[in-house]
Amino acid sequence: MVNELQYYLNQPPMKMDGNPLKYWLINMHSDLKNIALKYLTIIATSVPSERLFSRAGNIVTESRNRITGKHLQQMLFLNSLSVEDWLL
Repeated sequence: MVNELQYYLNQPPMKMDGNPLKYWLINMHSDLKNIALKYLTIIATSVPSERLFSRAGNIVTESRNRITGKHLQQMLFLNSLSVEDWLL
């Protein structure tokens, strides 16, 4: 893996409009590629977690302040389903 890392570090920098996922899929065939693909697919924004907290805040209200974590998790799951999922 040391040789693979050295090979990668000796490559010229990628252009700003380049696609890093495509680069790794085409140019690298190693454990380093697997590591890169694992971390390049991480969402770079906090929007999904903020939406989840917002939904949880809508469920846990003053009248529902004793809801357990398990029930909150179940309600959040049910809230995430689309209309098509409900039509069995």
